[in-house]
Amino acid sequence: MPKPERLTEHDLLAMIDNELRQSYGYGDGKLEEMRRRNEYYFLGIPKEDLAPPEIDGRSRVVDTTVRNTVLGMEAPLLKTFYGSDNVFEFEPTRPDGEPQAKLISEYVNHIFRNKNPGYTITATWIREALMQKVGIIKVWWDNSHIETTERYNGQTDVQLAILMEDEEIEVTSQKSYPDEEAVDQKNKALEQMKAQLDQIQAQYQQTQDQQLAQQGMQLEQQYEALQAQPDPVLYDVICKRTKEGGRVCIENVPPEEFLISRRAKSIKNSPFCAHRFQRSIGQLRSSGYTIPDYLPTEDAGAENSMERVERENYIDDESYFNEEGNDLDESQRLVWVVEAYMQVDYDGDGIPEWRKICKSGTHIFSNEEFDEPPFVALGSIPLPHLFFGMCPADLAIEPQRVNTSLIRAQLDNVYLQVNGRYFAVENQVNLDDLLRSTPGGIVRTKSPGAVGRLDQGIGDTNSAMQLMQ
Repeated sequence: MPKPERLTEHDLLAMIDNELRQSYGYGDGKLEEMRRRNEYYFLGIPKEDLAPPEIDGRSRVVDTTVRNTVLGMEAPLLKTFYGSDNVFEFEPTRPDGEPQAKLISEYVNHIFRNKNPGYTITATWIREALMQKVGIIKVWWDNSHIETTERYNGQTDVQLAILMEDEEIEVTSQKSYPDEEAVDQKNKALEQMKAQLDQIQAQYQQTQDQQLAQQGMQLEQQYEALQAQPDPVLYDVICKRTKEGGRVCIENVPPEEFLISRRAKSIKNSPFCAHRFQRSIGQLRSSGYTIPDYLPTEDAGAENSMERVERENYIDDESYFNEEGNDLDESQRLVWVVEAYMQVDYDGDGIPEWRKICKSGTHIFSNEEFDEPPFVALGSIPLPHLFFGMCPADLAIEPQRVNTSLIRAQLDNVYLQVNGRYFAVENQVNLDDLLRSTPGGIVRTKSPGAVGRLDQGIGDTNSAMQLMQ
C-alpha cells in the first residue's frame, strides 16, 4: 500500500472551505432561524409571529414568557456555578497530592475571577445555553503584545534611571525643569552654613583657637561643595510600555461565530470546528502574524448573520456603519478571520491529528499541530446523538405566542368598551355635537335612533384569563 502524500497548504485551504460550507453556523439555515426567532421573542419585539394587526388602535403588547422563563432559570444556575469562592476545585489523585491540588485550585480560580471577567463569562454562557441552545466559551493562551502609554511627572534622576532600566519601557518624550522645592532647601542650607561660618570667624578672632579654625575650614569646604552642585531638576516623562504576550484568555463566543461539523455529536469528537471572527490588521500584527501587502478578507457570513443583525438592531439601526474600519489607517482595517481546528493527516503518516489553521481568504497565517479545540460547550436540553438540542426558550415560544394573542384580545375588548364606535344616520345628526365629547352634553338629532354605539366590547375577560392560566 503506497504511503499517503503530505498535504500542501492549497489542499488545506480546499478542505477547510469544504468543511466550512457544510458546517452548522456557516449560512442562514434552520438552526440560525430558530436562534434568531428566540432572540426577538426574548426581546419582546412585536414583529413576524408577534406582529399586531395592521389596524390603528389595536393592541401591540407582547407577552414575555420566553424572557421570564430564561431569566427565572438563569439566576439559580448562576448561583450554582458562581455562587462560591471556588468556581473550580481540583481533587488529588495521590495521597500526597492534596497541597498541590489546593494550590492549583487557587491559581485557576484567580485566573478565572481576577484575570478574566469570570462573572460576566458565566452569566453569558448560561443565558446562551438557555436561549440559543448551546453556549460556547473559548479558552486560549494569548501571545499578543500589548502597548500602553504611561506618563510620569516630577521624577528625580534616580527615578528616571530606574525607568530607563526597565526593558518593557521606551521613553518617547522627556521634559526637565528645576525642582523649586529642592532649590529652596539648598538655598536655606547655604544660608545656615554661611551664618555658622560668620559665627566661627567672629569667635576665632576673639580666641585665636586653632580647633575653631579647623572647624571653619571644614565648614567652608562643605559650603563651597554644596554651592558648586547643580540645582536639582525634575523630569516629566512619557513612555511606551510593551508587554510581551503570555496570559490565559477566556471569552464567550457569539453563536453565529462558532461553526461545527454536521457530523459532530460533541466538540471533542467532531472532525472540524472553527471560530470565525473579525480583527483589525493591527491586532493581527500584535498577535505575531505576518501580514502580506494586501490581505484578503474571509467570507463575511457572520457579519450578515440574521442572529447578529437581530441582536444589534435592537439598539442600533445603523450598527454596520463604517463596519470596515478607518480607511485612512491601514492598521484599523477590519478583516474576517477563520481559526479552524480540524482532524487531518497533514504529515502523511496515515493517522489524522488535530491541527490549528488560522486563515483569512486564501492566506494562511499559521498551521500547527494542536492538542484539541479550545472550546467548552454548555447545552440545556440535549437531544440524543445531536450537538445542538433544545433549550427552554424553544419550549416557551408557543405559550408566548398564545398569551400575546389572548392579552391583545382582552385589551382590544377593553378599548372598545371605553372608546366604542358610533353610527349616525346621514343628515339626521349634528356631527359637531357628536364629535364634541362633553360630560352632560347634548347631541341634536332629527329622528329617534339616528345615533348609537357600534362594536361594543363584551365585558367577559374571565374566559381569556382562565385560558392563559
